[in-house]
Amino acid sequence: MDVARRRGLGGYAKKAWRHLPSFLFVAAVAIASFAYGGLVVRYNLFPYSIIYAGSKTLQTVLDTNEVVIADVGSFTEFSDVRLEGAASNRIRSVGGNALAWPLLWYGGRFQFMDLCPEWGCLVVEFGADGEVVHAYPLRYDALEQAVNEAETDVFPYEFAPTYSFRRDVPPIGMSRYPNGDLLVVFHIHSPTSFPYGNGVARIDRDGYPVWFRRDYSHHWPYIEGDGSALVPGTMMDVDPISFLIEGTSSAVNLDCDTRKPYHDTVNVIGSDGRLIESFNLVQAILDSPFAPILRNATHPVTNAPRPCDPVHLNYIRRIGDDVERGGVCRRVTSLCPCGA
Repeated sequence: MDVARRRGLGGYAKKAWRHLPSFLFVAAVAIASFAYGGLVVRYNLFPYSIIYAGSKTLQTVLDTNEVVIADVGSFTEFSDVRLEGAASNRIRSVGGNALAWPLLWYGGRFQFMDLCPEWGCLVVEFGADGEVVHAYPLRYDALEQAVNEAETDVFPYEFAPTYSFRRDVPPIGMSRYPNGDLLVVFHIHSPTSFPYGNGVARIDRDGYPVWFRRDYSHHWPYIEGDGSALVPGTMMDVDPISFLIEGTSSAVNLDCDTRKPYHDTVNVIGSDGRLIESFNLVQAILDSPFAPILRNATHPVTNAPRPCDPVHLNYIRRIGDDVERGGVCRRVTSLCPCGA
């Protein structure tokens, strides 16, 4: 019986030995998959963007019960003005304060359809009497071509199947060149897309893009006297924003759930669309004595913590040499950033 048992064990050993290569192959694939999965999460490699976009889309559908998102800005609130009187009642001066004329009013898809009947107006200029001086029509075919030509691997975007450039990318801020061209920043107002800064473009008086930079530009640009523009921008970083508390060995990490915290940048862009200067505002704060203020960043309305976007730069103005500068402003040349 011992001989039979040994033969039986030997048979099992031979079978196991024959299957050892298959076992080692499966184990190697599992280890490699685990290792690659870690790299996918850490460095957002394929198929991270597909999985992330799918999860965002599913979450949006569950949250809104909508597969197609409504047009941004298509409705705000009701008015007591009848439709036939809307054009003559677009602007009302309230409180007795004089408005700064001319007034540039950004639109978007289906906005100001009486002035730009095809798709609506990108921007409308009003004079001191409240009358329309000039309307810049939306040229979606030309805009989409310019956006596609401006694609770059340096500034990747994450889009879900529900994304639509025409519906989800309205203008958000503008400034005017001396010849009447506009510098326009576009935002992505879609919960399934990331990040929100779609880029900045120079638009001529007929609504056609002269150039388009798809570079995470956001919020409100400002054209200076020499024709260059100060434009808020963003850099993505897969590492958390972290810093040491002065006088201690304690490190503070801002826990960003997207693992891509915004590093707002100050960009100087020439009238030809060329980037003249750029610097990382978040890094400037981290290198200053004021880094701990990033820990207390909250949303100005909801007061919720904002670890993914602690600075939220809105606009930039240049301060003169006669202004006493200190802290961050001194460290980032003469450009003084303003955030919300």
